[in-house]
Amino acid sequence: MWSTSGAWDRQYHGLKEINQGDGVAEFMVLEYADAARLYVPLTRLDLVQKYRSAEGAEASSESPRLAKLGGKTKARVRKAMKDMTDELVKLYAQARPHAGTFFQPIPNG
Repeated sequence: MWSTSGAWDRQYHGLKEINQGDGVAEFMVLEYADAARLYVPLTRLDLVQKYRSAEGAEASSESPRLAKLGGKTKARVRKAMKDMTDELVKLYAQARPHAGTFFQPIPNG
């Protein structure tokens, strides 16, 4: 299993050369659920990382399920991040500022 953005929901299907008009480029093919395929240019392999389960490969003989391409994972993560941000803003708004000590500037000379 390979993934983009840390998710575990895509399966590696090899490399493919595709003619782009101005030359041939090589792509990594990742398959999602329902046989949807994503072609990642080899120049952008930094977006892809190998999936590693928390339990380890030996702990589970079951493969992770594939997600649908364009699924709701990003929206779910975005909502969770917004909720966490809103909670932090409320927390910081409740914190009382502490009175500090004012010091006069040191004169030059």
